[in-house]
Amino acid sequence: MVMKDCGEGLDKRSCDLNVLLVCSGNTCRSPMAECYLRYQKPGWTISSAGTHATLGEPASAHAQTVLARLGLDLSGHRARPLEALEDQAFDRVFVMARSHLRWVEAWPAELLSSLCNRESDVADPFGGGLSEYQAAFEEIRLYLDALGGADCEDGAYEFG
Repeated sequence: MVMKDCGEGLDKRSCDLNVLLVCSGNTCRSPMAECYLRYQKPGWTISSAGTHATLGEPASAHAQTVLARLGLDLSGHRARPLEALEDQAFDRVFVMARSHLRWVEAWPAELLSSLCNRESDVADPFGGGLSEYQAAFEEIRLYLDALGGADCEDGAYEFG
């Protein structure tokens, strides 16, 4: 895998990247992250997959609702297992939890929270209510905004 060099002092937000986001089932966390990052970085190639995904499963209803509040459409998402992407190269690979790191040995991967100098897992909202999905997305958005150059701040985002 070849990492893109955006250059010292160059605005890294303008560097087109190929990013993979990984969670367990590819129906909650990584699809929300993928959809949001596609919106924020239209020139980037963004993919998501799950370590234990069932091919073709739609995004969970709560994940779709959370993103719909921001005007983002997740209805077309279909889960795919990580194995389906094994032969592809990515510039950056982010996992939602430390347990996912052992599944992505083909690429140098890092915890999504490391973008804010943290070593915490993004809680899996699967099976929870809308508030758990919203909280997971708010955390994901904080980290992805940091990838785009924003400062990390504690606290939740307001939906509006």
